[in-house]
Amino acid sequence: MNVTDFAKGKIGYRLSQGRWQQEPLAKICGITAHKKPSIIDCTAGLGHDALLLAQAGASVTAFESSLTVATALAEALNQARSVPHLMEAVNRLHLIPENAISYLKAHLLRANFVYCDPMFPHPEKSAKSHGSMQWLQSLVVPPTLEEEAEMLTIARQAATQWVVIKRSRLAPYFALEKPHHAYTYRSCRFDLYSPF
Repeated sequence: MNVTDFAKGKIGYRLSQGRWQQEPLAKICGITAHKKPSIIDCTAGLGHDALLLAQAGASVTAFESSLTVATALAEALNQARSVPHLMEAVNRLHLIPENAISYLKAHLLRANFVYCDPMFPHPEKSAKSHGSMQWLQSLVVPPTLEEEAEMLTIARQAATQWVVIKRSRLAPYFALEKPHHAYTYRSCRFDLYSPF
């Protein structure tokens, strides 16, 4: 199933050449013209953030625990490889179709930044997501509080600079743990935790 076309729509615009400098996440992860960090994305999902970070120049290792989602993402990335301005970014992104926490507990893998955008419970009264996001929500279950705590602990062990957690703007802290820094935008928030 082709749920993402990285060359079209909103994500296509965000991935256009030079646009990464406008992306808050790229700035938060310290990406500049001269600094290209390594990043572990624990929750790749549709791959938008992972490819944006790779397009900005970072080396990205992306995990997706749902085999169905990972397969669809792999197909979308393979298609993006034929788009000239996305080819190098796709080559900088390494997709691993496994649970990030299980993998990181079993393997010595570290990166400058560890990024997590976990699925958040969808309020019943809010407007439903459409298209590919609704498909993703049907396959990926939000983590329990215990799973959040484990994910944060493992992420802080794997990061050498910061752990970045993406949240809804008014969402409670991940694992109920107050971050060391937070950047709030119109529709989301990035919480930063120092490594162990």
